[in-house]
Amino acid sequence: ARTYDGAEQACRDALVAGVGNFRLPTAPELRAVRRARMLQPGRYWSRSAGRDPATRRVLDTGRIGLVDVPESEQAGLVCVRNVPVP
Repeated sequence: ARTYDGAEQACRDALVAGVGNFRLPTAPELRAVRRARMLQPGRYWSRSAGRDPATRRVLDTGRIGLVDVPESEQAGLVCVRNVPVP
């Protein structure tokens, strides 16, 4: 688990088989990863801003939907490839 800044940096630094250009998913992307049953139980950061300043949308697999969490708290991360849209 990491703070939001730590999770964001970990995705930017990630390399898979020499390939980089990763980022945190948006809230809708994170929901799609959950629907595909690709997440272990836990809380996961999204890059989507929360309703209050310095919060982000976090998917908690033990709840339905997303919750706003202060960026200073800890949550897990899933990185997605930052592929440009044509």
